[in-house]
Amino acid sequence: MAFEEQLFIGRLSSVAPTYDNIVAINGDTVNGQPTITNASAFNAAQDIALLRVGQTINTVSGGGFSSNVIITNIVGTTITTNTNAVASQTGGIFTADTPAGVYFFNSASFLDPQSNLTVNSITGSNDADYDPTLSPEYAIIGQAASSLGGSQINGKFHLYKITDVTYRDIGTAKFSGFLAWGEQGVEADSGDFLFSTANQTLAIASLSPSSSNVAIYDSAAITSTPAGSSVAGYQIALPGIIDQALTSSSEVNVFPYTGSAQITGSFGLTGSSDTLINTNEKFIISNASVPTQSLFQVDNQGVAIFRSREGSDGVPPVVLGGLYFSTSSAFIGIE
Repeated sequence: MAFEEQLFIGRLSSVAPTYDNIVAINGDTVNGQPTITNASAFNAAQDIALLRVGQTINTVSGGGFSSNVIITNIVGTTITTNTNAVASQTGGIFTADTPAGVYFFNSASFLDPQSNLTVNSITGSNDADYDPTLSPEYAIIGQAASSLGGSQINGKFHLYKITDVTYRDIGTAKFSGFLAWGEQGVEADSGDFLFSTANQTLAIASLSPSSSNVAIYDSAAITSTPAGSSVAGYQIALPGIIDQALTSSSEVNVFPYTGSAQITGSFGLTGSSDTLINTNEKFIISNASVPTQSLFQVDNQGVAIFRSREGSDGVPPVVLGGLYFSTSSAFIGIE
């Protein structure tokens, strides 16, 4: 087996996950049309490039939409939504919220304790330049919250993948990006949310390629992270991966087995085995190279049927105890 690199664990500081009003824009609407045209940043502090399909658009002024709408497409400065505007306006003000399970962090400081990686090494899994053959996916070990924007749950953590890196500065070791739920199912299944207070220090880790899990770490090496986050990787993997793997391999859950199965290779059986067939079924042994060619079968009347060899098949080697049939004769191998 080839050598496998250990999973990376580092630190992000000054993390402030946000989900509400991540960007403010100006734009025009036409009554009855599901678009915002001529979209632009509300001011110099806003970045219109943070808009994404799936985000929720709130009408702040101008009355463009009667309720919150969802972005379904973005082309240039035109934003398409899932609902028609109820008023025509020029220069309306809108804000965007992230979808459920998605958060944005701005200018977090990155540290690799081994000094091998920089912010240029971190690429979001949705970024156009992301290459899974060259780089793993990365995630933060985020503290759970009891509600959206609510208080933290001590000792409970979840993985959130870095999906888009929107800004990086190698000089200051800071970068910004989007985070999305990184465990099985969706965030709503957990009943938890990402703790979204400012100035958090969290572990950032590379995900294992097959099961998207992270390594545990020593809090003396990755300092200032929340108590308990150092073993969060194990807490998450135990029910989601380890326990499922052990359970699925146990005798209780494998046999008795109902359904279709294909076994390639050797199969050993100790003890008795009943082959049960229904009224119209047969027990058939076929040739792997010619699956439609039956070598032996037992029909639903209990009649054993051997393959009848044609003249072009030739004569098989004589084997003591062997039995075969041609179209006109039967042959038994004896001393």
